[in-house]
Amino acid sequence: MQATEYQAEWERARGAMQQRDYGAARDGFARAVDLAGELGEALSARSMVARMDTLLGELERARRRIDQIEAEVFAADAAGEAIPGLSPEVRARIRQVAAIVTREEGDRVAATEAFIALYDYCLEHELFTQAIDAAHHVAIAGDLDQQLVWAKRGIEAAERGEERGWLAALWNNLGVTYEDAGRFDEALEAYTKARAYHYETGGPLQKLIADWAIGRTHRLGGDLDQARVWLGTALDAAVGLRAETNGDAALEWVAYARHELGLVTLAAGDRAAALSELEAAREVWSEAGLESWAEGTAEFDAVLAELRTN
Repeated sequence: MQATEYQAEWERARGAMQQRDYGAARDGFARAVDLAGELGEALSARSMVARMDTLLGELERARRRIDQIEAEVFAADAAGEAIPGLSPEVRARIRQVAAIVTREEGDRVAATEAFIALYDYCLEHELFTQAIDAAHHVAIAGDLDQQLVWAKRGIEAAERGEERGWLAALWNNLGVTYEDAGRFDEALEAYTKARAYHYETGGPLQKLIADWAIGRTHRLGGDLDQARVWLGTALDAAVGLRAETNGDAALEWVAYARHELGLVTLAAGDRAAALSELEAAREVWSEAGLESWAEGTAEFDAVLAELRTN
């Protein structure tokens, strides 16, 4: 009964974390500590309390918690004493939280080294999802070369673990990294692989976003004919999904697709048509609530202002 209560509390806390209610999540993981049937379970929940502390900005408390957990594990290991329930998965969770705390304290070099060691540990124990996460943490802390290397290592871990649901996001993230670097041919290759996994594992929204990404990358790379084809397909799908579901997410992608198509027309040199298309897209942009994205809206409005005055 106790184990069932622990698992139920853990899931509630994890759900609160996914909803970004970190205070409720911390309280839930703290309750899970008291419900743990084995010491390993308690250590796992305690590490997640420390993780919530980092998300709540309480780094000193997080550091004290994770240091105490690591000291207990080290003492048991040094004495040759097995801790019941201290599985490789729990050890990986403790190490992950310790590395996150180190990163949030500002020591990115030490944090990166810890995440690299964690990645190797997770692969050794076939904890593929955790290895993917460790690779992600290395990527976000590193320079461009590290981002590319570790994005690919995350993909390698997902392929080894046959984590097909992860592969769409991982290839997409690699595409974003290449796109940000201006390496559009490589971005297109990555987005194309992401699209294949989105079409295998995703729903209608994920599929049209994958098509949109390919169309946008064609525009950035200068292939306007292909851009128009892919973006037109994405727009048709978004309009159809909006009509079917009346969902805000679908309307958002109607706006994004129409915006991109207007930029294709502008790149083709037809300024009058581009102004008409972009003004229509701007109305949908507002309807979809995208004005809350200040940077993107400012860039959109700057293009419109330039077209209106010239």
